[in-house]
Amino acid sequence: MLDSLVAELEIVTRDAVSFHTEKYNCYQGITIQSAVSRTVKQASRIGHILEIDLRQDCIDFRQSITRNNFDRTAHKPLDMDNPMILEIIDLSFVLRDRLETAFQDKYTFS
Repeated sequence: MLDSLVAELEIVTRDAVSFHTEKYNCYQGITIQSAVSRTVKQASRIGHILEIDLRQDCIDFRQSITRNNFDRTAHKPLDMDNPMILEIIDLSFVLRDRLETAFQDKYTFS
């Protein structure tokens, strides 16, 4: 379950970066919104199983993707070193790291 979430998180991150660095694509935007919603819900479920609260991490990740530059009227292709792109990548890593650390803490026995 965690492996599939990590894979989905990587796909969503890649697609979000692509969306924000290329010309506006309505279909891609809708697809990303749906994928982000599914991924965040799955992360929350796994977080519950692992007994960690990921609400703020999930909100931060979702907002990093959809808060700015997502609307057709405001969209401009960004450079890869734009702070918004770096924030998407960083928050994806934070979410993944919290999940993997909680999993190791719960299921690794010494």
